[in-house]
Amino acid sequence: MLGVFLDELGAFNESLRFFSYAANLCEGDRTTLELRQSLAVPIIYASQAEATSALRPEAAAYLQYTITPPTMFIGYQGINVLPIQRAINQLRSSLYPSLSSSFDRLASDDGTQKPRSIGFISTWFRVHSVGKLLLGIVQNLDRNKFHVTIYRCVHFLSDSDDVTEKFKRAADEYVELPDSQDAAVTILRQAKLDVAIFPELGMDEWTVLLSHHRVAPIQCVFWGHPITTGNPNIDYFISSEHFVSDHFEDTAGDLKLSDYRRSSFSEKIVLFRGLSTIFTEPKPLTAESKDITRSRLFLPANRRLYVCPQTLMKFHPAFDEALAGILEQDGKATIVLLASGTQIVWMEQLRRRFRQRFGRNHRRVLFLPTLPFAEFQALVTLADVLLDPFPFGGGVTTLDALHLGM
Repeated sequence: MLGVFLDELGAFNESLRFFSYAANLCEGDRTTLELRQSLAVPIIYASQAEATSALRPEAAAYLQYTITPPTMFIGYQGINVLPIQRAINQLRSSLYPSLSSSFDRLASDDGTQKPRSIGFISTWFRVHSVGKLLLGIVQNLDRNKFHVTIYRCVHFLSDSDDVTEKFKRAADEYVELPDSQDAAVTILRQAKLDVAIFPELGMDEWTVLLSHHRVAPIQCVFWGHPITTGNPNIDYFISSEHFVSDHFEDTAGDLKLSDYRRSSFSEKIVLFRGLSTIFTEPKPLTAESKDITRSRLFLPANRRLYVCPQTLMKFHPAFDEALAGILEQDGKATIVLLASGTQIVWMEQLRRRFRQRFGRNHRRVLFLPTLPFAEFQALVTLADVLLDPFPFGGGVTTLDALHLGM
């Protein structure tokens, strides 16, 4: 647990040390712990050169001898992760052959026309970005055509919240999957699903491992974590034509800032013309939010505020160039970022990078603590300019901000 805790704080080398200790102490879990240690990568990079070295796609070819990064953070670096994802899946399958189990579903023999059975499988049917993206879809699927079951993974978040209750009411059936993968697979197969949909794959290792099993004739992943799985048991990737293109322009010379195109997916990609979601709109701007002033948020009164309210792991070194340009060309600019109390190490790593690139202008970058929603709304409305990072832009946070009229 200390290794996981330190990794999430950003103390990368210290986290590896504790994983090494655990592997030596826990003989029965040695392979799993060594795999976790070897797959780890930093969250914040000091430079583009460091990121390129750590995440080079050609390293995936050597996974039969060495191991390359996991899925959670590599997607934020704008590279083609398909070779790495495929190699990691091949590695998992070779170490744990039981993961790649399959089954033959018996066809229904009653001859009746029934709604297609769809199962949504996730840990995040709760107050979470994935919950906000999926709730409207579950609520609005045509029940004359589809029978919808929510399968909530409760292996580490067993409590429910208001959004969980809304999913329960919206679904035709609601099932909590047990901690045991074997038991969960049995439940899913006995349900005789026509389609299994994973709202995301990459944020939660338990669900990633579950997705290696064939539990339905058709298995899909939604863009809750919008990178390919590299998993041959996932047939379709559901996304939007606004997110995936066959044509990208390189905006930084030889530096390719995005490799997010059809060819970078192992799945057959399904692109909706819209956002492919029915977004759960945030609460409207409250009277409290309207009354919050710059001074209450410790913001300068006579500066132009460029606010980028995204999680710090989305701040790619290439985005630094855009921020540097703003500070150089607008003498009244103050850039406002957010950092939670658990992201102190990430923040200090970014500060060092900004000092090196921005020079004296780094003093005009202001970090605020993560804000309650009313104050977040106020910050967005007080901004003169709202910034979206690249190559991996905002998702739900950006949709929330746009809802406020930015």
